[in-house]
Amino acid sequence: MNLKSRFGLWLLRHKLVAATGLKGKDKRMLSAFLKNWQTSILGLVMAAVQLHQGGMTWGSAVLAALMAALGLAAKDGNKTGL
Repeated sequence: MNLKSRFGLWLLRHKLVAATGLKGKDKRMLSAFLKNWQTSILGLVMAAVQLHQGGMTWGSAVLAALMAALGLAAKDGNKTGL
């Protein structure tokens, strides 16, 4: 990824966080989610696949929720810090 595209992504992330009006810890959480968007998307996709393959049962729904939570909490391998 070149410098121009990195700057574009940083600017987009900055504008999205500023547009939410969040402050403090909530702002940092949203910023962390936007930095780690790849694992977040992967977790949500895994949850959707689990619901599709496992059917709409309580066990499948709980497993899908855990997969989504893991994806949202995980950090991309190429990121450091928060």
